[in-house]
Amino acid sequence: MMYARAPSGVPPSHASPGQPRRPLPVPSPSPSPSGATASAGDGRFVPHPFQYNARVASALVPCVLVLLGAGGPVVVGTLIAGLMLSYILDALQFKSGAFVAIWVSFLTTAAAIAFSGVGFAPHVPVPLSLLVLLSSMNLVFLCGVWVSLQFRWLQLEHPFVVLTLERLVFACTPITTVAIVTWGLVASVGVVRAPYYLVPVLFTLFWLFSLPTPSSFRAAKHHPRIRGRESDDDVFILGPLESAVHALVLLFLPLAFHVAVHRNRWLESAGDICDDLLLLFLPVLFLLLASSRGALHWLVTDPSKLQRVRIVNGAFSLAVVLVCVEVRIIFASFAHYIHFPPPLNYLLVTVALFGLAFGFAAHLLGLLRGVVGTSAVMAVLLVSAVAASLVLGMPLTMLPAPAIAAVYLAHFYTSGSLSSYLIFAAAAALSATWFVMDHFFFLALSIAGFPLRTICQWVLGALLLALLVPGAVLLHKPQRVAGVLVVLQAVVFGWLESILYNGDGHAEEGVYPSYLVVTTTVAGFVAVRRLRAEHKIGPLAEWVACCLYGAKLPMLLVSSPGVTLSSQLLLLAVTPPFFLYRDKSHPRSRMRPWVAVAHAAVAAAAVVHTRFMLFDVIVSLTGHKPSHALLIGALLLAVIAACLPILFLHFPNSLSARRTAALAAAGVLLFMCLEPPLPAAWHAVWDAAHFPEDDPDDSTIYGQRTDGPAWPGWLLLGTILTALAAFFHAIPVADVEPVRVGYALSIGVATGIYLQAKFFLYMPLLPRTLLFAAAVAGALFLVLTHHPPAWASGHSPVLPWLFAVQAALLPLTYLAVGRAGEVEVQGEDGEATKTYDFYDDTRRESAHTALCAIYCVFFLLAALVIKLKLSAALRDKLSGRPSTSGASALSSSSDGGLVSAANGGSALPKTSPFAPKHRSFQPRQLNLLAAFTSRSSWLPLVGNLSTLFSFLLALGLLAVLGQHESDQQAIFLIAPILLLLNPDLNFLASFSDRQRYFPLTLACSAYLIVSVLGTVLAEVATSIYYWGWSWVSLGYNVTQMAWSVAMVLLCVPMHVVFNRFMWDNVLRAGYLLLLVAPLCVPAVVAPGETPAVRVVGVLGLVYAFLQLLISRHVRIAGLRFI
Repeated sequence: MMYARAPSGVPPSHASPGQPRRPLPVPSPSPSPSGATASAGDGRFVPHPFQYNARVASALVPCVLVLLGAGGPVVVGTLIAGLMLSYILDALQFKSGAFVAIWVSFLTTAAAIAFSGVGFAPHVPVPLSLLVLLSSMNLVFLCGVWVSLQFRWLQLEHPFVVLTLERLVFACTPITTVAIVTWGLVASVGVVRAPYYLVPVLFTLFWLFSLPTPSSFRAAKHHPRIRGRESDDDVFILGPLESAVHALVLLFLPLAFHVAVHRNRWLESAGDICDDLLLLFLPVLFLLLASSRGALHWLVTDPSKLQRVRIVNGAFSLAVVLVCVEVRIIFASFAHYIHFPPPLNYLLVTVALFGLAFGFAAHLLGLLRGVVGTSAVMAVLLVSAVAASLVLGMPLTMLPAPAIAAVYLAHFYTSGSLSSYLIFAAAAALSATWFVMDHFFFLALSIAGFPLRTICQWVLGALLLALLVPGAVLLHKPQRVAGVLVVLQAVVFGWLESILYNGDGHAEEGVYPSYLVVTTTVAGFVAVRRLRAEHKIGPLAEWVACCLYGAKLPMLLVSSPGVTLSSQLLLLAVTPPFFLYRDKSHPRSRMRPWVAVAHAAVAAAAVVHTRFMLFDVIVSLTGHKPSHALLIGALLLAVIAACLPILFLHFPNSLSARRTAALAAAGVLLFMCLEPPLPAAWHAVWDAAHFPEDDPDDSTIYGQRTDGPAWPGWLLLGTILTALAAFFHAIPVADVEPVRVGYALSIGVATGIYLQAKFFLYMPLLPRTLLFAAAVAGALFLVLTHHPPAWASGHSPVLPWLFAVQAALLPLTYLAVGRAGEVEVQGEDGEATKTYDFYDDTRRESAHTALCAIYCVFFLLAALVIKLKLSAALRDKLSGRPSTSGASALSSSSDGGLVSAANGGSALPKTSPFAPKHRSFQPRQLNLLAAFTSRSSWLPLVGNLSTLFSFLLALGLLAVLGQHESDQQAIFLIAPILLLLNPDLNFLASFSDRQRYFPLTLACSAYLIVSVLGTVLAEVATSIYYWGWSWVSLGYNVTQMAWSVAMVLLCVPMHVVFNRFMWDNVLRAGYLLLLVAPLCVPAVVAPGETPAVRVVGVLGLVYAFLQLLISRHVRIAGLRFI
């Protein structure tokens, strides 16, 4: 399939920033499922960053956090390790490798979730557990799709795939997240109330994903209108089919959930019927409201028909909802407060509710216009106000107050007169004062130490402020007065809700439900943003009011009385970059550096001041007191997060600031993992109620630790941070040779001291000195290989000799450790003999194991550095750019070049018409690979030796540390080391890049088969040793062992066929695979077989499946080429 490319001379990924993007026509070989094709039409494909990351993150990230919390540390560690590897590959410009690593990390996370048993419990039905597992897998898949949309090279190479991925994210995210959120709601609020909490979640997801949304990768002639989709239909992400499915889920999922929960007593009472009707018709009303944004484009496109649908269905649905509210809420809970006999009580309540509700609905639909509309507004408001006042028990002497309020509100609605609104506010305040004084003021109660009378006074003050804000907006200079009133209202609301919700300090004893806290917070935030958008209040008032409203949310997690005040101070210190310093007339204006430093210092001080609130939040989330390392790490991460808005909003192009933030975050995470000792002065910043704990049961159960000093943890932390600083180019290692050598020596010295103190503390001086020398030599080799200096090139290379010295220190150190601790004892015959203390033997074995592990890691790092160096040099050569990897300095040839063409030793020139094109997935060139393996280069040889040494040491550690038969499966983690092998004529003459997976598969097959046969022979030898050659004692065991050997030998042909295929890549007759693959089935299904034998059989079947897929792929690729 051919795609349009950028003009000649301008590669797609390196287009000039000043030039306009050229839209790439999207191929249209087949229509999409909903009928919209990827053809060019009015909307053409344009590579562009994905524009909807915020809304996708708001839906996926909370679900991922729920899933990680249910999965445990294994799932969290797997995901973090995979993402770190992907980030490193992306930083090293291995875009395709980062893409593959992302998907591998998500797939391994999915496997970890499956093996951790998420959703499976003894009391949970198996089908429900399988659905939970399926939803979890789907969520992980959607995360991978979302991350894939961030790769620009994928947009350039596969535009049709990018459009499909974008559509997949918008189509599947609402349904998948609803499943995970429902799981969380059931766990938090219970299965009975979960359907009601699910309704607002569905409303939010539908508003974010189901409304007509333009694609991030489409270029239209004009911006599409929201109401209709008559034109530019292919510009939108979702089609009619996906939108219809989302609408059906919105309408029927809450009702279906409620019916499934109450299936045993469904429709037993009027309350149950009203619950079902509310869960059905509330989504209908929301869908009709969203139809003004195009939510019903898949059903009706004519505006007049759509308006009729809104009026008819909206009126019926609203009537049903109001009747259900009367039956289920008003008369079920407050009937004894209504002092009118039936049917007069029902009539008054119905008139009040229907009048207010239908009047508001008519306002939304724009039906209250002209003289008729004015009269209707006044009549509806007057009748509804009088009826509501009578229901509330207002005496006849007070009825003029609500009547006057209704009349002047109607007059203000039609004329916009300020005097009318002030009269309405006074009359409404008088009516509200009577209600509070008559119903609550006389009660002798106290909440959280405050008398109820005081709280009633504050409630009336908040109501008065809410009535004065619209009047202040009508003034000629409203920003000052309206801003002050909005801020005062936010202060009063925050104080009142903090008292009412927390009660006496426990959230469950409060009289204020949590959903009201969320509702008032969202409503206040939206109102403030709307007032600021209409220039009714200033930016300072917007900033303070938003901080005051947002500070109420932390009290949902922490019930401490002072949490609201701490949250307000923290938000006021952190949020200025979001609200201030943003002059619309000067888009390029940014915060000055000294002002940024001052704001960062204030934010850090605010975080330290709110440390007790952070302590309570951690306790609320984890269920126990945090350790010192976790607490100080959380504080430092909070400081970094508080400073990030300054960085991203006002210094987005500051590379040094980004490096500093990344290094600080990495250092904090390392500190939390390593947990180095802290000074005693740290304990003085906490009180008795907020004091961290470091596993107090350890000293009680296990006694005092004797692992050695704890200070090497700080040394390791500094070493890793120094390496990260060099990786982020904060240290000029690649530019200044003295700095490079000093950096290598410092890393080597610090690593050597740490290894001595951690693993060789009780050893004599000789093995410690040898280990220190090996650490210094290893650090020098790794650093100078990655950044080769000038003196390491030419005819006298130093680095190969440095590697040889470092490798030679392994047996010397091993022998020195073996002779350590020898004690000479006089034997009974007078001859001098040597013996060892048992404790010294244990330490010696531990030191031997640690030494092998250290060298295994070093050889692995050396092989990885060399592999990356050779790959970077090859990539530079293929792209026609001058080598930036520094690999040419490592060659020992006379001309100093590492890469040369096979034909006559000359490289392909940049201007050659046969130069390889710049594409992300450039195929490997065999002649250039052969040039890498020239006999004048030592890099491939050293890389292969390092790979083999690391693999052999890993096998040795597996043999020593593996105590169970299941430990043999660790070969699947060790064998990928062999992927670091390089083509080399000096060492592996017949090995090329085409056979790079052959060592991996051969190692897995050979190790598993040999280990099974060795285990069988060891068991036979053990039986013979203990029981002799008696057939009575050995007959059963020998029979079982012979059966296991036979099962393994049946699997050998499949392993041989696949490994031969991986070596020569030659397609053979299909019947051969059909003959040898079934031979692996008995080893899998045979009863009584050991897990090791089953693993060999399963691996053979996997090999057969892989060979079938590879052969099919090769055949299709060949047909396409032809």
